[in-house]
Amino acid sequence: MSTLIPFRERIELLPKNPYHTPGYGGYCPQYKYKIGDTFGRTTHCLIQDKSVACSEATLLSSIKPVDQAVAKCKQSRDELLSRRSENWGGQKFGKPLVPGYTGFVPRLRQFYGERYTEKCKNAVAAFETDHLAHQRKMSELPETTNRVDVPMPNIPKTNVPAVDKMSLRRHCPRLVPIQREADPYISHNAIHTAVNNSPFILPNDNPNKRFMSSYMGYVPKLKFHIGQGSPGLTHVALNEFTDAVAQTKAAATAPVKLEEVREERRDPVSIYPDSSGLIPRYTGHIPGQKFRHGRTFGHSTYDALDQPRST
Repeated sequence: MSTLIPFRERIELLPKNPYHTPGYGGYCPQYKYKIGDTFGRTTHCLIQDKSVACSEATLLSSIKPVDQAVAKCKQSRDELLSRRSENWGGQKFGKPLVPGYTGFVPRLRQFYGERYTEKCKNAVAAFETDHLAHQRKMSELPETTNRVDVPMPNIPKTNVPAVDKMSLRRHCPRLVPIQREADPYISHNAIHTAVNNSPFILPNDNPNKRFMSSYMGYVPKLKFHIGQGSPGLTHVALNEFTDAVAQTKAAATAPVKLEEVREERRDPVSIYPDSSGLIPRYTGHIPGQKFRHGRTFGHSTYDALDQPRST
């Protein structure tokens, strides 16, 4: 006979707050190492465990009624949002944003766990608070720089002996410039990337017609070459690209020839060998094979093309 569980014992079956409800798909640290308990109790223990490294901002929000402090905070938030209506550049943030808005909302990633409209209000209020703090600091900056009553520290003068200017001119003659402007410095070890020295324009026999290793740009014809270093592969690929461009330019100026050249296609390997039969389980077509019987597959397919078709 079944017995009823008292109400107090049934209440103890539920996990204690805070905990994640079953079906929560977010990340919970150290959850994969916990076994043998329900999802709610396991997440409750992990949230309460101080040794588990996790973020200080929790995803869980309190379900208690809003107290006066929270109401006062929301009132100050609404005052900050009403200030934006006076700004001609940001009036859209002064009104509540509806879910589905795909525009940018500043500081929205820092708030979660609430409805979309509440998150947007908190994000815009935080952005407006930082903006007002920045304006206050900028207004205090000129006041600090324009203050005259700040006493200047007394810096003692060093005992530097006076030097005769005539003696300096005598020992340090004036140097005459060799030329009006200095020549630009070009390193001999540097790879020139100017227009005239581009690897795409250099001739094929030039050793600098290549790209250095770890070059992430596009190199034509490079995907068809493997098995070498990056400089060697890019050199071969650029040579093929230069030859292809030259052929294209030559074909553009060459006269058009309306001649059809047909090449006879010959397979290097015959499908039906004349000195042996085909391998069993061959599923291709064999001329006259359906009319042969009483022999093995290898004997019946021996020199299949020259065998007379039996009727």
